[in-house]
Amino acid sequence: MILNLFKPKWKHTDAEVRRRAVENLSGEEELSYVAQNDPDDSIRKIAIGKITNLPFLEKILFEESNFENRIKILEKVENQEAILKCALEDKNVNVRRIASEKIKNEANLIKSFRIENDKAIKTSLIKRIQDEKFLEEIAQSESDVVIKRIAVSKINDENVIMSIYEGEDDKYIRKAAADKINNQDFMVKIALTDGAKEVKRAVIGKITDQTSLAKIAMTEEDREICEQAISNISNQVLLADIFVNTKDYYITTLVIKKITDEVILEKILKTTSNDEIKMNIIEKIDNQAILCDIAKYEKNRYLTESALYKINDEKVFADVAISAEMRDIRKGAIDKVKDQKLLTKIVLECEYPEIRKIAAERIEDQDILIKIGQNDEYSGVRRLAVEKINDSEILADIAFNEDFSEIRKLAISKIVDQETLISIARTDKTSSVRECAVMRITDEAVLKDIMKKERYSGIRKIIVDKLNDEGFLSEVAKNDKYFVIRKHAVEKITDKNVLEYVLKNDGHVDVRNAAAGKIKEMEEQIKKMISWGTQMDLKQWNELQCEILKELNLTTKDSDEIIKIGFLISHLKEEYDYSEAKKFAFKIVKKYFNY
Repeated sequence: MILNLFKPKWKHTDAEVRRRAVENLSGEEELSYVAQNDPDDSIRKIAIGKITNLPFLEKILFEESNFENRIKILEKVENQEAILKCALEDKNVNVRRIASEKIKNEANLIKSFRIENDKAIKTSLIKRIQDEKFLEEIAQSESDVVIKRIAVSKINDENVIMSIYEGEDDKYIRKAAADKINNQDFMVKIALTDGAKEVKRAVIGKITDQTSLAKIAMTEEDREICEQAISNISNQVLLADIFVNTKDYYITTLVIKKITDEVILEKILKTTSNDEIKMNIIEKIDNQAILCDIAKYEKNRYLTESALYKINDEKVFADVAISAEMRDIRKGAIDKVKDQKLLTKIVLECEYPEIRKIAAERIEDQDILIKIGQNDEYSGVRRLAVEKINDSEILADIAFNEDFSEIRKLAISKIVDQETLISIARTDKTSSVRECAVMRITDEAVLKDIMKKERYSGIRKIIVDKLNDEGFLSEVAKNDKYFVIRKHAVEKITDKNVLEYVLKNDGHVDVRNAAAGKIKEMEEQIKKMISWGTQMDLKQWNELQCEILKELNLTTKDSDEIIKIGFLISHLKEEYDYSEAKKFAFKIVKKYFNY
């Protein structure tokens, strides 16, 4: 301890004291002494870090026992001989790594590479070496794949690269070589013969010859390779050849997406049975005739719908509407047809009634409608046409000759000619048709005559509804064999004598009840008038009486009639105004007093 009193602190026996002293030391001589002699590695390292005398550091580089201190020295040394010696001879791999990183001369890099055994250092060295002959040597002789691959990647002589490729078994080295090769024939050879996918992919993207790419696509089993080859082919004929010669469904779908030539697409369409391929083709073509055939004859609904969607020619739509095998396609097509000539063609040629029916709905030409109405085999189509026909003679012809009764009735509903209606009412075999005709006849004499011969009770009832002749109605009420008809006639009669006769003599209770009800109704009307009894003023009475006499074609000399009218008028309801009184008086006089 006493000796420490006479020494500088950087020579103190206590390492910590020396450390603090060295940290503050600045003299080169003192620092050099510490770097060379201090027993503590870390203190020597502090001193080395502060020394600027490079020759001194180069000297102690090979004397320093601690590898971290040698690295510290290397970081400061620039002398290439010292660095190379360290890279070649130092036993510590970390020191050699730092040394090799500081080598600048390529010859020294090669020298270091040849002696070095550490893979990481050799990898770092080969990345910096540019000498093609040495790189070729390493590419052919090096056992480490990574280093070998780096060497190959740095060689620029294509002939050398091709030579390395041909003698190499490792696929990664071959890929590195393939990455550098640009010779078209050699790349095609690689793509066709190399067994490694990675190697093939390295060259296919660089091959420009379309025929070679097509050959690769047709012979390669790996889908990714095929896809890569096909992606670089634009020649339509070659693409078609690939399509024909490959059995791989996935590849055919790739090819068809690249084909744009409509002639080729149409040829493929005729031969393929694959629906997805057909769909791809349909999306690309615009040939209306081809699309028409697909829409008409294809079995797959999605394909027919897709084809129909691409059609834009109204004539083609008409063709599809006439001939398509699928009902929905026919309907979809006819929805696009507006032209009257095309609609006429459809209604005259199409075998499907529902399509003819749709066409008929849109046709306006009377001649065509007449042709349809008289000749179409489907009644629903004829009916639509008849609804639109205006020609009375044609309607009459249809009313007489149409087999389907509902269409005859439709024609009759549009006929106004009375002779035609009368003839139908007398001759048609179907009661509902005769009924329709009777409803449009206005001549009561004719109706009476038809009534005498008509057996169908429904028609007879209609005739009763249309007649107002009390005498005829009275005969019907008394004598018709159908009680329903007699009852209906009774409900229209106002002759009290007839009603009383029926009430007394008819054999059916419903008819008698109807007569009794009618009599009661009339009696109640008279009672109601009498109960209302308030005399009208003289002026109103005279005016109303004159109008009634004039209406009934009577004169003031007809005393009985005047008494009746006077009786009626004198008992009209007080609340009636003049017009209501007149109307009510006419009604009662006519019905109750038989005028």
